[in-house]
Amino acid sequence: MGFAVSGLAPDLVPFAGRFFASAAPEPQTQQLPTYSLNVNTMTTYLRPLVLALALTSAACPGTVFAGINEGIAAYDKQDYATAATELTPLAEQGDAKAQAYMGLMYAFGNGVALNYVEAIRWYRLAIEQDNPRAKNALGYLYQYGKGVPRNYPEAIKWYRQAADKGDARAQGNLGNMYLLGLGTQKDEAQGARWYLKAANQGYVDAQFIMGNLYRTGQGVTLDYNEAANWYRRAANQGHVQAQYNMGQLYRAGLGVKQEYAEAVNWYRAAADKGDADAQYSLGMVYYIGQGTDKDVQEAIQWFRLAAAQGLSTAQDILGNFYAKGEGVPRDSKEAAKWYRLAAEQGNADSQFNLGSMLYKSSSPTTEDLAEAVKWLRLSADQGHLGARNTLGAMYVRGLGVPANRVVAYALYKLSEGSAAMADNRASWDQILIDDPISNKDIQTAQDLAREMAKSNNLLDSMDRYLKTAARQ
Repeated sequence: MGFAVSGLAPDLVPFAGRFFASAAPEPQTQQLPTYSLNVNTMTTYLRPLVLALALTSAACPGTVFAGINEGIAAYDKQDYATAATELTPLAEQGDAKAQAYMGLMYAFGNGVALNYVEAIRWYRLAIEQDNPRAKNALGYLYQYGKGVPRNYPEAIKWYRQAADKGDARAQGNLGNMYLLGLGTQKDEAQGARWYLKAANQGYVDAQFIMGNLYRTGQGVTLDYNEAANWYRRAANQGHVQAQYNMGQLYRAGLGVKQEYAEAVNWYRAAADKGDADAQYSLGMVYYIGQGTDKDVQEAIQWFRLAAAQGLSTAQDILGNFYAKGEGVPRDSKEAAKWYRLAAEQGNADSQFNLGSMLYKSSSPTTEDLAEAVKWLRLSADQGHLGARNTLGAMYVRGLGVPANRVVAYALYKLSEGSAAMADNRASWDQILIDDPISNKDIQTAQDLAREMAKSNNLLDSMDRYLKTAARQ
């Protein structure tokens, strides 16, 4: 899923993003999801943000020319044409701030044609005047291989030079390199220390990351109180993900006193800014009446907003509303539409719901049954008990698949405790009571079930058995 960060200028250099409760199902207990940072999950949980290269803090060496403020103001307003007109002559005359901004404009194609060679030229001119922002920006180009070969040690060199000068963005970027072990030995404690330096300067994204680190105990001792402290600082600056996470903490009572009404306030702050997870959570508290009056229509509105952004949990719950006719007219086609959107994203609940709808329709076609098998297999492979049970029932009756009592019984054993058991009782009675499966087949099915239960092995084991059975 995507996310937005409020209050950041568009001139951004990547750094770190959300990995707390990312597009996860609504928590059923007071335990919130925990994630770990590693290189493989960087794109999921550390989606790069772009750190503003606003050069408004420490003064840079060199003469400040008239028009620099106008040029920066134009850039901040995304009036890049005016910014280029104002800043180009100043950069050519040697103003370090203007040179850094010119590098930025060429690096991102703002107001000028994207040109990394020109970007690097302007950055290096600013670096000759010891401009820390330009050093940070050059580090970014080396980290992501923009205009130069990707070179993590070189990125670290420039980040460190800028960080040592007190540049908060560079401190955050350097912390990120240590957290992920890019160009250096992975050192979460060192990464946390650099993030802390940036956070203590008021840098909002670093404050958010410090909340994440304390929430997960990475590089620091796990401490929900400290997590809440840093999330609150970032949230008060308008950081959308921090606002959502504050809602999660208040709802679960982690690091703060459990207060549902306060959770609603934070969810709403983030939801109003378009955060899909917050919209989903706000819809959920309206649906169950937690911290606010129960209001199904209001809940559906928030679920719909989140679903429109592609949040699969919201799409799945909308499918439920249409399937049941709760708060909306009952509409199986609309339900199937939302289930399919979520199922295509890998949502196991929607894969089960869609497969079940197709299987249980009043007069399923051969195509319907084949599609039902497809979705139930995918859901079952993710561990969904209901999908395993319903797929097993299809093997009992030979619907969409060749009838196979051994596979059916194995799936039956792997779905014990599923609510779908009652729905499929007639199928199970058929092989357990009406025409009992033989003891020999039961033993074979139990052996198969043990093999299928091994991690990531359900479909492979089942399909191998079916191939062998077909040859006999």
